[in-house]
Amino acid sequence: MSSASLLSALHSPAAVYGAPFGVDVLRLIEALENRGSAALYVARDDKQAATAFKLAQFFRPSLETIRLPGWDVLPYDRVSPSPAIAAARCAALASLAQRPANAEPCLVITTASSLVQRVPPVETMRASSLSVYTGGRIEQNALTSYLSINGYVRVASVSEKGEYSIRGGKVDIYPPTGEEPVRLDLFGDEIESIKAFDPETQISTRPLNRVALAPVSEILFNEDTLGLFRERYLAELGSPVGDPMYEAARAEIRRGGIEGWLPLFHDHLDTLFDYIGPGALIGLGALSAEAASERLSQAKDYHAARLEAAGEERQARVLSPQHLYLTEDQLAAALQSRGVARFHPGRGEGGVDLGGAQGRDFAPERAQPEVNIFEVAAQHAKSIHGAGKTIVFGAWTDGSASRLEGVLEDHGLPRIQWSYRRRE
Repeated sequence: MSSASLLSALHSPAAVYGAPFGVDVLRLIEALENRGSAALYVARDDKQAATAFKLAQFFRPSLETIRLPGWDVLPYDRVSPSPAIAAARCAALASLAQRPANAEPCLVITTASSLVQRVPPVETMRASSLSVYTGGRIEQNALTSYLSINGYVRVASVSEKGEYSIRGGKVDIYPPTGEEPVRLDLFGDEIESIKAFDPETQISTRPLNRVALAPVSEILFNEDTLGLFRERYLAELGSPVGDPMYEAARAEIRRGGIEGWLPLFHDHLDTLFDYIGPGALIGLGALSAEAASERLSQAKDYHAARLEAAGEERQARVLSPQHLYLTEDQLAAALQSRGVARFHPGRGEGGVDLGGAQGRDFAPERAQPEVNIFEVAAQHAKSIHGAGKTIVFGAWTDGSASRLEGVLEDHGLPRIQWSYRRRE
């Protein structure tokens, strides 16, 4: 049975060996194609998640791939995630919330810190999405209200995701799901046209028939959520007297760090497991499980530090970690009930072996000034070619590829066959 078939048949956790980074992503995609539905790849950090996303696009350009980044702030920071990260998270969650049961296969890529973080309910993100189309109708006041409630910021000129501007009957919006901002031309409450435009030149680039809008903040300011916020604040944190953050929230002002009160705005929070469904295949990249545990420990430590600084829990006005994050036991239970591939780059006993091997690392040679790294690389390439294998060198540009060719020739690597392929 092929490795893809073995992975696609998983319904409980299994150790998967011979799976260095890159091999694990490719084999997970192949298993997803066999299995259907959705698959989740968990990277240890944002850098690896970004690379995994690019690899997935390279391996399968037609596969729907959704990247869900984690907050780019530490637990219990007094600042909010950057607008770009907040918008990207909401776009990913809204896309997952709206996926029909019979949708084409989808790969979700996230980080260990994002996996353990609680998120708004699926039904909330689904209901908070809005689709507008040319020829449709929407009152400008209703559109403005939607944008304000869902975290969009009004500016004079739109340039970043999550911003909007209004000039007469023209409404410019930069949706979190779009590559470009869009301009809605309204005649009364009729949408006469929708056009994408360049945020730098403000010139229209192409007409659109429809555009999907999603929240850009996980905290929504509407009558229901604000009423719930007041009730839950009193129950969890006590009297709000003297709390400027509370007064700002009541006035629908988003102050830095308000995301730490996310549970107060919802009757419950879901997790990423709820969004991907019980049948989704999960791939844990190397060290991602350890990174998840470290994030949970970090949240406990930072929460304790905030309490110690305040002297008393209600004075600190912070929620306990279990409100915002899964516990270790909850994470283990969620993983135990699903098909989970725990990828390991090296060899091991039992489980599944993908047969992959870690690439040659020249770091030891780089640390020795007396060693010529190009000579070592040329010798290694010759040994690979002598074993009948194909050698591929990658370079950023045609010019750097040409220079690399010359340097390797100078260090003993014969001109076997050089083929340039420009990166589009």
